[in-house]
Amino acid sequence: MHAYQIPPTNVPIALLVSTDPLLEKEISVQCAGSSFQLQRIELKKNSELQSKYNYGVVFIDLRQCAESPPLSRLSQLPNDRPIARIGLFNNYQELQARSEMLDQLDQYLLLDKMQPGEFAFNVAQSIKRAQRNFKIIWDQCLLDTLLNNIPDYVYIKDLRSRLIRVNKFYCEKFGF
Repeated sequence: MHAYQIPPTNVPIALLVSTDPLLEKEISVQCAGSSFQLQRIELKKNSELQSKYNYGVVFIDLRQCAESPPLSRLSQLPNDRPIARIGLFNNYQELQARSEMLDQLDQYLLLDKMQPGEFAFNVAQSIKRAQRNFKIIWDQCLLDTLLNNIPDYVYIKDLRSRLIRVNKFYCEKFGF
């Protein structure tokens, strides 16, 4: 079995939101040979996520032995590039205890069950998923901009001739 390589993210830094310096060493070992450098930051109650770093992966330490970062601060992450948000838990019990946080994460990892190479594989999959999702959103925004700036009536119908999409000029003309 060969080591799984984390794909290039076009960003040199992975951010680790944690108060535990030992976790930084553990992740650095797990991702040895990756295309990014790990940068650990601590989020205090009134601090903000530092956007001066060019990061594409954010590891959030959610283990019960660690002081949890305020997840409301994750909304401060820049939205002009794909960023994979990965929650780190020790075990399934910790995951269940903090299940309300899962909708803010792209992926979670259980550190006590990791097999060799599994960490790098999961990070790679999270990065690819974040890049795909970003591209879908970007394409959707591009389509919306294009449709709403064409000075003609534009509509899209499905196979049953039902309108599934119209532009703003169509709405103004036909009163939608």
